[in-house]
Amino acid sequence: MRRTALCDWPTTDFIGYSATDQDNEYQSSAALPNEPLQLRQMILVDGHPFYYANSTNCSGWVDGNDVALCSSKQEWLDAWQVGLKDKDFVVVTESMVQTQASATAPSISKVELQLGTILKLVPDDQIPTTVGGRATWHNYVVYLPTRNDDGSYVRRMALVPERASLSEGFLPLTQRNVLDVALSCQGDRYGWGGCQDAMDCTLYAAAIYRCFGFNLPRNTTGQPKVPGVRVELAGLSDPDKQALIETFPAGTLPYFSGHVVVYLGSVDGVGYVISDVGNLYPAGDDDAGMSSVYDVAITPLTMRRGGTATSGETTSRRWLTHLNEAVVLAQPVNPSQAEVSVKLSPATATYNGKAQAPKVSVSSEAGMTLSPTGYRIANNGGTNAGTYDVTVQFDSASVSGVVTKRFTIAKASQTGATLGTSGTTVTGCSSRTGKLTTTKKLTLKASGVKGKAPVTWKKASGSSYLTVGKTGTLYVKKGIKKGSYKIKVTASLAATKNYKAKTVSRTFTIRVR
Repeated sequence: MRRTALCDWPTTDFIGYSATDQDNEYQSSAALPNEPLQLRQMILVDGHPFYYANSTNCSGWVDGNDVALCSSKQEWLDAWQVGLKDKDFVVVTESMVQTQASATAPSISKVELQLGTILKLVPDDQIPTTVGGRATWHNYVVYLPTRNDDGSYVRRMALVPERASLSEGFLPLTQRNVLDVALSCQGDRYGWGGCQDAMDCTLYAAAIYRCFGFNLPRNTTGQPKVPGVRVELAGLSDPDKQALIETFPAGTLPYFSGHVVVYLGSVDGVGYVISDVGNLYPAGDDDAGMSSVYDVAITPLTMRRGGTATSGETTSRRWLTHLNEAVVLAQPVNPSQAEVSVKLSPATATYNGKAQAPKVSVSSEAGMTLSPTGYRIANNGGTNAGTYDVTVQFDSASVSGVVTKRFTIAKASQTGATLGTSGTTVTGCSSRTGKLTTTKKLTLKASGVKGKAPVTWKKASGSSYLTVGKTGTLYVKKGIKKGSYKIKVTASLAATKNYKAKTVSRTFTIRVR
């Protein structure tokens, strides 16, 4: 009905190791409002009822006044059961929200709904004019579990403001969404087993991923076994661990014995995580300075855990050293929905006669490189000038589908083309008149042309007695007098499959003798 503790013993007392202990040592876990429980046994302790309950991932004694009893299995299922693709429910995606206050309906007034709470929506055609004495405008109208005086379950309507961070249906599993949900709890207090209406590290991780439709085991021995991509870290050196961690998508869950963190990203070779943490040491090698943090905090993996150092080495307390595995949870999304960026380097190359392919990099929106083990590259580049589709096939736990990018090989320039002729001196002038007696031909040449480009010749300027044919023949016409004459010739080199078009010019001096 409302958030309740699951304890090792049927008591509401706070039991700690000392008068200042912040943890209720007998509390095992906590159940959220509308979370299903299977009640196995009831006892009275000084007249107070307690039930031994099985939740989806833990068992323990719960306060009988915090639960409501369904009259049938079907009523029990209808209260909480939803489908992954359904949109007929909301899930709380921030640290905590409250239902709207009501002076006339205390059972639905200011009820705290913690991160991951799931409530069914009232169908539009069944929403009344007012709920709790007020109009339903600007609110989600939800079914809230409450109890009658005899402890029986009754479903009542309640209002949750639309400004609250709720999702209709489960959130799409993207790195951005995971980080938004995780960071919404920053600064919340730590509570072992969920005591003081708080969370410990595994309850925090479970609440985050509950927003995406996952139901994680209670502790750090069970959580890494959920479906997903499991990465073994035990036995690696710290530098090798950090290098591997930098390939993880944001939201990955790294584990060491007794603690789980949520990976955020790496900066300058240092990994950063967010977690609900109790005691820790600051970075460094000094045993002194352990702090009772009791906070959802962002920390580097250079932090050190509280407890006994291994083999007397203070550096062995480092979180990075103790990490033994990590899990990327498996609920693939299309890369167009996820915060992934595919880049080609370079995106454009120039034809050089050799096969060319771009370097493909895949990163998150935050700029973190993703592991190449999560995708395959196909049709990557070619030899001839043209446009090529580079396909990136994702097949990882967090991203699936295909992204296509264009790689272009541009045509090369005709850089080495030069013009020449078979000769520049023409003879055959009359000794009496000093004029050329017959038309003479000279052959023009274009050297260094790439790709066998066709060449078209043209006269740009010069003596009227000098002309050029399209195929490269230079004509010195009959009747020209002895002397030197200039002609400027252009050769147009046509574009080919791999080379650009180009125009080359040269001025020739023709001597007539």
